[in-house]
Amino acid sequence: MIKALFVYRYCTMGGVETGIRFRIRALPQHEVEAHALFLRDYGGRSAFGDLDGRVFFGPTESGFADLVRTQAYDVISVIDSFDVLEWIDRMDFAGKVMVELRSTYEHTLVHLKRLGDHRLDGILVPSSFQADNIRPYLPRKLRDAIPCHVAHNFVDVETFRRNPQAVAQDDRKIVCWIGRIDPLKNWADFLRVADLLVDRDDVVFWMVGGGGSKEDERTKFRKALGETRIATRLRWWPLLPNAKMPSLYSLVVNSGGLVLLTTKCESFGFAALEAMACGCPLIAPHAGALPEVIEDGTTGLLYRSGDVQQAAHQTGKLLDDDDGRARLADTAARRTRERFSPNRCAKSFAHAVRSVAELPAGTAL
Repeated sequence: MIKALFVYRYCTMGGVETGIRFRIRALPQHEVEAHALFLRDYGGRSAFGDLDGRVFFGPTESGFADLVRTQAYDVISVIDSFDVLEWIDRMDFAGKVMVELRSTYEHTLVHLKRLGDHRLDGILVPSSFQADNIRPYLPRKLRDAIPCHVAHNFVDVETFRRNPQAVAQDDRKIVCWIGRIDPLKNWADFLRVADLLVDRDDVVFWMVGGGGSKEDERTKFRKALGETRIATRLRWWPLLPNAKMPSLYSLVVNSGGLVLLTTKCESFGFAALEAMACGCPLIAPHAGALPEVIEDGTTGLLYRSGDVQQAAHQTGKLLDDDDGRARLADTAARRTRERFSPNRCAKSFAHAVRSVAELPAGTAL
């Protein structure tokens, strides 16, 4: 059994945290015991309450060194948290070091040049898009010398199922957006789309996420919302525990509604995957790795990234097409179970971890 520690700077309610939780539960079936370390908690700690002894929070550098020595990890995987690599460099760690490059934020990508200053045995990304996306930012000596593994994220398909009994108090159709309140997730376009649909009396708008986002971004969001015609038709849940998400998607699909994403870029797309697993109709931009996750016209609909008019047109058309929503939802739920089940994707992920763990000594850069 290989023992691996996954380190991430933030603990929110986001997709990375969801993926880490799934790993801890699924990887032991593939001979990888997974632990997680979060440097700071921004509201996501409650999602790991049932994983005591395998999830740790907020140590100092000395506390990190003590944890690594005590647990005797074979692999440390650092997820977009490069300061931790400096800690590893300053300690006597006999195992292997891997970085997971999931962020598509420019302020993170520009720091990839620092990777050439650290010991490194492998790179892991969640999509083929992200493998290409990071390449221009990597130091030249790493681009071909360090193996880059692609391992898709996975979803707990037993938990993320549609509950046909879930019914919202409001009998209108729900158009739901999910993400952080920041420019990359592009909440502004969702407000624009909603404003184009506001004359429909049969629709309400929900937004989920953003409670841990920067205060100035949340202030911009509130101000922009107040300037639209939809302020009284929109409900915002800044923090919603991951355990509540299957119920959320069930409420949306059972209302006759759909999930609409407006992100500018995704290294994978957890919200899309969860929605599809729950049989929730989905509309998303042709951006980042979303075309790898969503089969356009089969498991969801893709629109030109940034094209608010097309997004609004597709949303209105799908809301009026009961048969079309049902076809998308049924196919999405089935395909998600075929392509992104924990067993299938965890097997691929575990293979990547083992490949790094079993590298001969002295191969790191």
